[in-house]
Amino acid sequence: MLELDHTLREIPSGGLETQHTFDAAARKALADRLGIVAVDALSVAYDILPAGADGFDASGTIRARVQQTCGVTLEPVGQSMEEPFEIAYRLSARLPPEAASGGEIEVDPLSGDEPEPIRGNRIALGPIIEQVVASALDPFPRAPDAALDVSQAGTPPVEDAKEASPFASLAKLKAGDDS
Repeated sequence: MLELDHTLREIPSGGLETQHTFDAAARKALADRLGIVAVDALSVAYDILPAGADGFDASGTIRARVQQTCGVTLEPVGQSMEEPFEIAYRLSARLPPEAASGGEIEVDPLSGDEPEPIRGNRIALGPIIEQVVASALDPFPRAPDAALDVSQAGTPPVEDAKEASPFASLAKLKAGDDS
């Protein structure tokens, strides 16, 4: 996972506004984990604000340039992304005991996003950034000039269209022709 976190002591009472640019080693490791050609650039600008007595809210924008493999030509295809994010962090003691101990918890998918736990007095932004980048990837990357000729895909060449018809085979059977 990407490494970007802040200790609770680093966050002033009025909040923290900052940015971070990931180095080549972190981008290469991310590209490997995501199974893409490359992450050419990755940066994040964000705020972390206190949210009551038990947590913090983080929000910001992730900017990235990635390269994936075109599904048609197998050539690298570039994609730029600018993705906003918002996430709540809460002290582990305020979460269900199962979450505080790292165990399984039941999540109601209709109740909205569950807060991320604050573990070891650290707010971990790296995993959130990685999830946002992964979900923003184009699932079917295609080069702008890539074309797939589907008119001939999966059909063998046929000299006579009548012989290619499934009804032609039935007609042969009816006539008693075994060829």
